[in-house]
Amino acid sequence: LTDLFDLETEHRTHGVSLRSVIEGTRPTARDHLLQGYFGREVNVIDKDGKYIRGVEGEQTDVSVWSNRWSTMPVHAFPRLSLARPDDRATLDHMPGSDVPVIRQPFTADDLNSGAVYLAGRTSGAVSELYDASDTEESEDLADSSRSDHYVDLLRHALTEVEAPTEQFVRLGLN
Repeated sequence: LTDLFDLETEHRTHGVSLRSVIEGTRPTARDHLLQGYFGREVNVIDKDGKYIRGVEGEQTDVSVWSNRWSTMPVHAFPRLSLARPDDRATLDHMPGSDVPVIRQPFTADDLNSGAVYLAGRTSGAVSELYDASDTEESEDLADSSRSDHYVDLLRHALTEVEAPTEQFVRLGLN
């Protein structure tokens, strides 16, 4: 939309212009979509299918990057919280930003004891692949030859957004 209204952004974004879609000169703005949670499973979707990559790599350390640590916990859900930052925390910068954030590393032991909500080894540990026409997601194609395309596409998509190295390791994509 910044392109459509000729606006300047204060920071780098991972978005693409929607102008051609809004003006009707292109049917889509990109050929794939990346979604998910760093530290957990991550999905890549294109016109032909949906690939859900589980945590198949090493149960290695992972870091939580946040400039909103004080917003946790959510008082309505007392068990939904992050462990408090400790002496391992450092100030760092998200890729493309000059705003400092807390980077709190957690070890595999921290993760398995629940220090990061939903980031343990058992959460999102299985990869799945579904054809776009399989709206019920009933036929998992993860063991088919089609998965090679999606593994490559996911690696490309994560590289585009400068995903942390530890995410590639946790997903077994290193």
